[in-house]
Amino acid sequence: MPTRSTKPHVLVVEGSSSAAAAVAAVESAGGVVAVAPTVAEARERLYETDFDFLVLGDDPALEALSWCAELRDDGATRTLPVLYVSHDEATLAAALAAGATDFACGAMSPTLLEQRVRCFWRLCRQYRDLEALHRSAHRDSLTGLPTRPHFADRLEQAVLHARRSDQRVAVLHVDIDRFGAINESLGRDVGDRLLQRIADRLEGRLRGGDTITRGRAAEGQALSRLGGDEFVLALAGLGGEFEPGTVAARIMEAIARPFHLDETEIFVSASVGIAVGPDDAAAPSDLIACAQTALAHAKSQGGNTYMFYSAQMNSDAAKRLDLVGRLHHALAAEEFDLAYQPIFDTDAKRIRSVEALLRWQHPEDGLVLPGKFIPVAEETGLILPLGAWVLERACRQWRSWLDAGIGPVKISINVSARRFLDPGFIAHVDDTLARYGVDPAFFQFELTEGIVMARGEATRATTKALKSRGIGLSVDDFGTGYSSLNYLRDFPADVLKIDRSFVRGLPEDQENCSLVGAIVAMAHKLRLSVVAEGVETEEQLRFLRALDCEQVQGYLLGRPAAPEALEAQLRDALGGPTGRNVVAFRQRAAS
Repeated sequence: MPTRSTKPHVLVVEGSSSAAAAVAAVESAGGVVAVAPTVAEARERLYETDFDFLVLGDDPALEALSWCAELRDDGATRTLPVLYVSHDEATLAAALAAGATDFACGAMSPTLLEQRVRCFWRLCRQYRDLEALHRSAHRDSLTGLPTRPHFADRLEQAVLHARRSDQRVAVLHVDIDRFGAINESLGRDVGDRLLQRIADRLEGRLRGGDTITRGRAAEGQALSRLGGDEFVLALAGLGGEFEPGTVAARIMEAIARPFHLDETEIFVSASVGIAVGPDDAAAPSDLIACAQTALAHAKSQGGNTYMFYSAQMNSDAAKRLDLVGRLHHALAAEEFDLAYQPIFDTDAKRIRSVEALLRWQHPEDGLVLPGKFIPVAEETGLILPLGAWVLERACRQWRSWLDAGIGPVKISINVSARRFLDPGFIAHVDDTLARYGVDPAFFQFELTEGIVMARGEATRATTKALKSRGIGLSVDDFGTGYSSLNYLRDFPADVLKIDRSFVRGLPEDQENCSLVGAIVAMAHKLRLSVVAEGVETEEQLRFLRALDCEQVQGYLLGRPAAPEALEAQLRDALGGPTGRNVVAFRQRAAS
């Protein structure tokens, strides 16, 4: 909405016998006048410009009285002040009944009419100030969207209307995936500006009747920011392309497009939880709770999706809460362990390095897969102590192998965005490697594409610190996110790991063949080594060898295994105390 000046901006509908006098009076009072020749044109002008008040006249052909009533039925213009000017007392009475704010007699002298307009403007300004105060109490200061209490009130209206008309109402709870990484890597100022842009997109992509925002309103429907990176939307009048799933897909599509802030291109995704009343719940508060439960379920599936609420989700939510408690206990009881999956030279089929993979052996449930507990650890912050434990155990294993005359073995460790950007990360890495006497050159951190793309000061500082210590950096699961050549060119990675989803169809899937070939060629131009994940057949291995993909990882050559199960292979590949890795290690230590 444009910033108002101290001068009133007035729209006058021309054509009435009182229009010329009204225009002259407004101009004499110091106002800025816009004239519309017809009601139809005035309707369009009214929604294009922010006017302080409207002047209507008494010509029946203009249908001014009818339009005055329409203005009061439209949520966007309900409070717009309307001054009705007429020579006829009966018409003035009808105008007030139709919703006009005040009136002026067209038979007044120009001086008196001017004073009437000035008085009307003073009253309008006082009302505007009160309205602004009310809006500040009901609008989010960052995005301008309605606040939670206002949303709750509008949702209650929507539920009551749906109940009377035997219709349905939906609540969509929207959360930006991994938004904390944006704040941590680019700063809260950028995060706040991004939230403003997201709010703008939510308004722009939804249909006109989906929102109560800064434009036209629709009864019983509302979009609000709940706080942080969470938004909530109420939908009434469901059906056709405006079914909740369709709207959720539009929301996700809008947010997935890149945001350009200054010279930074930012990619984010959204998760959406959906509850529909009265099917899922009848009370507004229960509908919101159901949508929150559905959102939590969507995020537990990795995010970037939408889910409808189901009764089963309550049970799942209880299980998730129980999982959080068991994770805390597992850390204290040291129920975790590391398995190591070899990474092989494509030509010689010899081990080049190993990747440390976290395993949770629960005393009652047995093996709990990482895909089940890692997302929960990320959301709850448990990934920080868990990541510290992984580094500690991997360093201990590195020293154990070296003391046994094997290696030094190069070990890769997955690092979450939250841990990578934690202020204490570098200090903990230094301390842990020093305590076990680990050569940093034999450690490599595998990072997600999200970290690569978050080119904020925190990311750059952490990356520079790791590289200065000789620690390698690998971009994991490449191709599943939004990384581009531009990001890779600026990021000092050493290795690019091609996601298994691209390897799976080789060599039969021609599209995958082209993609993998392009990725390998691009990586080599950037002087990056390439590891193909998920290699399970000899045909895949031969294809990758023909592309000059240097390294492979997968069940064909080696599954994740306990440390002792790999010792023979490691000794054969890396040598004992006189092996090439040990020689290089001793040379660096001596220098």
